[in-house]
Amino acid sequence: MENAPTQLRLTRTELYQRVWSTPVIRLAEQFGITNFLLTGICRKHEIPTPPAGYWSKVAHDKATAQPPLGGDAQTIVDIGKAKTPGYRTSKPAAPRKMSDPPAVPAYAPKLADRVSAPHSKVAKTLTRLRAGKGAGLISVMGAGCFKVRATTAVADRVELVLDRLLVKLDEQGGRVKGAETRLELEIDGEAIGFELVELSDRIVHKVTEAELAAQEKYRARIAQARKTGAYVSPWDAPKIADWDHIPNGKLSLILDETASYRSVRRTFSDRKTQRVETLIDCVVEAVAGFAAATKRLRVEAEEARTQAEEDRRQNEALKKLAVIEARRIEFADRQIVRLEKIDRMSRLVAHLGEGSLPGDTDRFRDWLKRYVGMLRADLGTDRIETRLASTRLMYDDAVTQAWIDVETGSYRSSV
Repeated sequence: MENAPTQLRLTRTELYQRVWSTPVIRLAEQFGITNFLLTGICRKHEIPTPPAGYWSKVAHDKATAQPPLGGDAQTIVDIGKAKTPGYRTSKPAAPRKMSDPPAVPAYAPKLADRVSAPHSKVAKTLTRLRAGKGAGLISVMGAGCFKVRATTAVADRVELVLDRLLVKLDEQGGRVKGAETRLELEIDGEAIGFELVELSDRIVHKVTEAELAAQEKYRARIAQARKTGAYVSPWDAPKIADWDHIPNGKLSLILDETASYRSVRRTFSDRKTQRVETLIDCVVEAVAGFAAATKRLRVEAEEARTQAEEDRRQNEALKKLAVIEARRIEFADRQIVRLEKIDRMSRLVAHLGEGSLPGDTDRFRDWLKRYVGMLRADLGTDRIETRLASTRLMYDDAVTQAWIDVETGSYRSSV
């Protein structure tokens, strides 16, 4: 295993600038130390570091203000006295068989890392996992439990990962939220679930004597069926797998698929030079980024909904105004018809003159005069006001139904 430079020295200003331009976990890799050690160095020298979720907010142009660096900016900080993070492994072990008992994984936590008093939210999950039987993966979930699929051989690591995760979540102001089938992580009111799974090695399946015997028995049934004309379903044929999947002790923490919809990292797995428990900061940062992105999308969706509702109201108002305008024009047309009728009849009265006329013609002229008087009365301002008031035609809440008469406010009638 390679060692980091024996002596890397930076001023407080230089280190401050670097931790605010590169994520701590990436910067620690460049320095050849763990991110926990780098965080401790910054804390010791009072150098502020980005909070959880900062880099996700930067990616979405929502970054918070950077706190100032106080104290002596030129103080020298020594870095690089620790070994590069990594975990020695011996030569690869021979693949285990399905019948082998669970092996102690190469990734077992060191004695110093073991949890003496685990977080209260972890106890139920670990109790169910350790109560599992057999060499295969044990699925744990349900009310009050985290979703875990692992063997009992990695129970200590599962405990370590969950405990560190919840401690870090508490530090960042988050909490554990109970759901119907599992526990979830919540930051700033936004919750997301995850699954902690043990990875497996895929090895070629070796056919067992029992499987061969089952195949032979099925062939005998087929042969007998051909003789007697009976039917044997092909679905009854014994199925032999091509591969076996053997748990290998490596863990992977996988956030729900909704994280990918927010452009947030979902998977945090054991690798050659990293373990899930060293990625807890990244996990909490991803949860915080998910919360920030979810809130932003919710705000945008609410703004879009509000705008759509406002557009709908405006369109409805414009449509109603158009209908009201058409009704006002109809009302005006009726008054014009009366006015034109008064004008025509008045000209007829004038044509007949004021002199003596034969009996019926004189009576007709008198009727015309009375009728013109009635029409003039109908065009009086009081009568017009009464008609307008019947349907509130000059207001925004005017009656606009086509079957309502524009002058009387009742069902339509002729002019």
